[in-house]
Amino acid sequence: MKLHIKSFRKIRLLSFVILATQMAAAATEKTNPVDYINPVIGNSAQKRCGRTIPGPNMPFGLMQLSPDTITGKGKTSGYNYFDKTIEGFSVNRMPGVGFGGSLGNFQVMPTTGKIKFHSGSNTLDLYKTKGSGWKSEFSHDDVVAEAGYYSVMLQKYKIQTELTCTQRAGMLRFTFPKSDSSHIQIDLARKIGGYSGKQHNIVVENGTIKGKIRCWGEGNGFAKGTKYNLYYYAQFDKKWDSYGLWNMGDDLGAKPDVENKDLGFYANFATTAGEQITMKVGISYVSMEGAQANLEQELTHWDFDAVKAQARQTWKDEINGMLTTQGGTEDQKMIFYSALYRTMMYPCDFTDVDGKYWGADKKIHGGKDYTTRMGFSGWDVYRHVFPMLTLVRPDIVNDQVNTFLDICTLTGKTYPLWQMMGDYTGAGLGDPGISVTVDAYMKGIRNFDVDRAYEIAIQEATGPNSTRYYPDEMNSHGYVYSHPKMAISLTLENTYGDWCISRFAETLGKTKDAKFYGKRAGENYKKLFDPNVGWMRSKDAKGNWKNPWTDKFSRAGCKEGNTYQWSWFVPHDVQGLIDLMGEKRFASELEELFEGAPADFSPGNPYYNHSNEPVHQIISYFNFVGKPWRTQYWTRTVLDGAYGTDHNGLAHNDDFGQLSAWYVLNAIGLNPVAPGENVWHIGSPVFDEIEINLDEQYHLRTQGKTFKIVAKNNAPKNYYIQSATLNGQPLNRTWITHKELISGGTLELVMGPTESKWGSAKNNRPPSMSNGTFPKAIERGR
Repeated sequence: MKLHIKSFRKIRLLSFVILATQMAAAATEKTNPVDYINPVIGNSAQKRCGRTIPGPNMPFGLMQLSPDTITGKGKTSGYNYFDKTIEGFSVNRMPGVGFGGSLGNFQVMPTTGKIKFHSGSNTLDLYKTKGSGWKSEFSHDDVVAEAGYYSVMLQKYKIQTELTCTQRAGMLRFTFPKSDSSHIQIDLARKIGGYSGKQHNIVVENGTIKGKIRCWGEGNGFAKGTKYNLYYYAQFDKKWDSYGLWNMGDDLGAKPDVENKDLGFYANFATTAGEQITMKVGISYVSMEGAQANLEQELTHWDFDAVKAQARQTWKDEINGMLTTQGGTEDQKMIFYSALYRTMMYPCDFTDVDGKYWGADKKIHGGKDYTTRMGFSGWDVYRHVFPMLTLVRPDIVNDQVNTFLDICTLTGKTYPLWQMMGDYTGAGLGDPGISVTVDAYMKGIRNFDVDRAYEIAIQEATGPNSTRYYPDEMNSHGYVYSHPKMAISLTLENTYGDWCISRFAETLGKTKDAKFYGKRAGENYKKLFDPNVGWMRSKDAKGNWKNPWTDKFSRAGCKEGNTYQWSWFVPHDVQGLIDLMGEKRFASELEELFEGAPADFSPGNPYYNHSNEPVHQIISYFNFVGKPWRTQYWTRTVLDGAYGTDHNGLAHNDDFGQLSAWYVLNAIGLNPVAPGENVWHIGSPVFDEIEINLDEQYHLRTQGKTFKIVAKNNAPKNYYIQSATLNGQPLNRTWITHKELISGGTLELVMGPTESKWGSAKNNRPPSMSNGTFPKAIERGR
């Protein structure tokens, strides 16, 4: 039988509709963790503003293909749920950040009718006078967002747009209406913060283009001084009828090789009703040849549905390989697995398929025996993201430490505070790189140059070229005094960093350094504690209190918080802080911190503000004063109040997965207080059973290949632990060691609806510098 092309395309469209219906039905059944992933959670860029992205990506993948609704304004990852129009779809992102947006390069938009050479929603002067542009209205009712797939109807053009991807390549499928003037337009100049500096586009042949987008600090956006080049290699599965480029809104016509500023490319087609045109693009930060190789190795065919299915399967395998859960409500499972999904966007694989990558020295490197990683939101992610990864993907942690050492060696500087595109950005504070490195080493994750890692840590505390803020003031006074706004925050973070160094030194047998930095860690935070008011305060260089005392809600000296919130940040010596405040007052003020917060623990509140990181460890502090039932109560309360299942489902910026990782760990009943201590603090799990799959290389597995956390009699209001056993033996403490966890076995918690004295005995309280010995380093993985 002879099948006409027109008939074939109608059948193809019908097949797509049937497939979509079947997939929607299957999704409602939710038989596997991947079914619970909802990429829309936190998509708001206002109100509770999680600033997450709805488009597809792969676990720790380079390609992050997603719709754009914003260019050139606000603190955004390029997408805001409340916007009514879509500008296009771009290939890279910084999801969940609280700074002005960056990346968002190579923006693709399908259109019909008279072609326009601007999106219409950019707020830069360059575009203000250009009219409405090509942007299109859309409805969330038409959106499908799931692991590895995104679909939306562009209402202005009646074009169905679908996205899927591999690690380094993206695939876009457009279902067009009947039109003699259908187009696929690519804004080569645009990035989320505004525009890139220069673009170079080459037409390889009909249906194939390649090029380079130079971003060396132009066009605003976060870390605009970060320098990188994005290279692309893109193909269409249909030959275009004609093509052209534009510059500054002016049509340049067909030009095979153009290098200029503010360039765009367009391809013209005549389409029948329901005709599908597919485009695929490989990206690289190394070269055009790298982009081509990435595409040709990862996308060898044009079967969109096969790529979509493989993306979903990859996510399914990744999550099931990490852990499994039983029990919990449908909402809790959606929040949990969506949170776990968001923790796997960064640090991404920064290499091409041949292992080459863009180095911190702005040169190309390769040949490493680890995977170079990109994207380290240090001050955020050292708290929960990286501790979580030591459980479920320790290889990623090891890669990140090796990446640190490479960056430091290439630049002569110390650990990055906030690293993007292989470069320093200067954002953040403290010593997050030291924290991640020491936590990894103490946990037996140490396939890196340990001596070099220690050398860089000492350099960070002493100089030269230290990335620590005010190391000289810490060395001369024991506190930071000259910073006008963050002196308290900097002092406390730097003091925790000194404790990390002391742990590192002690384990390596460097006794003199261990004593020196341990003494600083135990004394310097006390220099800012004013016993007359009972809280931390800034001092000047002469040791006088810097500002007149008002109340504990003062923000003087504090970053993203106030005195009440920051005074608790002594994670390595909670007992020492208790001794300063008095145990009764400590417990009372801690309770008030949570009681005073709104039910959703939302941004801006002066009590427990879950939207910002300085308070994220505090929920376990009740364990240190013999009131573990309050940790259990408040853990469940924050899990329920600060998270949800829709676009407002995050308390604030996800900060490269930090808010999500907090949920993941606390939902399984574990919380880190001071990374580097080798301790997990027990809270109140929402699931009946959690089984963590232990890593063959980095975990001990002497008692089994998995570690189970079983919560017997668990229920929505059964917050409280009545008793516990570890591998069948009674456990009367509110913490377990990392060694106990990675050895395998079972932690069984008996839950109930009433408060219990379990774990409250003084001799079973968690370790601090002032009241005991931390667990030793694990000898594994070197």
